[in-house]
Amino acid sequence: MPTVFYVMNKTDTWNTCRFHIDQDLSSEAVRKELEGDEHSPYTYCYIFKDTAVNKLFNDSERQQLYLFSKSIKPRLLVDTFKVFKLIKSYEKAKNGFFFSVTDPIFTTDNEFAFLDITTFKKDKDTKELRFAYFGHTFLIYQNLKGKGWTRIKKIDYLVL
Repeated sequence: MPTVFYVMNKTDTWNTCRFHIDQDLSSEAVRKELEGDEHSPYTYCYIFKDTAVNKLFNDSERQQLYLFSKSIKPRLLVDTFKVFKLIKSYEKAKNGFFFSVTDPIFTTDNEFAFLDITTFKKDKDTKELRFAYFGHTFLIYQNLKGKGWTRIKKIDYLVL
């Protein structure tokens, strides 16, 4: 386990496919077709294909999450972390693993929060950031009375 994690100094934009896919997902045939395509956002990105997650949010809340995810712009992070070291660019990253994060998104009632983390792996042969994608981790937290924020779901996707 590393003692310091390297993180890009600017937040990522949200992949809006986390909350919305532009196909008729009420159609069984459409869902079957999307499940068969390993590159479809439904397969690796869309969180509401998980029925347990889907049941937590009504249509209105899912729409709000989608709209909010579209509106968030990247911002610079302030270097006040003890276990994170911010890096300014892909070129400044050392060989090895580093991360980028989104700003959190909260439901309208502030009961749930979402965070997306991208893992990159740079080595001597990796010339550009787009070739360094290694995986994604999507986290869902719930604010439980008396316990605070508790992670209720972790979705990992290895890009390889």
